[in-house]
Amino acid sequence: MGNIDHMYQYSLTWYKDLFQKASDEADQNSDDEVRILNIYNTFLKKLYVEVCRTLFEKDKLLFSLNVTMKIKM
Repeated sequence: MGNIDHMYQYSLTWYKDLFQKASDEADQNSDDEVRILNIYNTFLKKLYVEVCRTLFEKDKLLFSLNVTMKIKM
């Protein structure tokens, strides 16, 4: 996204804080694989919502397509 507009530069600190929040909010589970999947899904939702909140309207569809393609890979 940074190649599209210089406004779309996110800091590593912001990213780490978002991951920590997702980790704290994700459903607990004693099975490590399930726990990792819970964190992944929670983080992905939080990331999508937070990034979409900051995007220009014209770029939201492109971001959604990008996220979808990365998930499908």
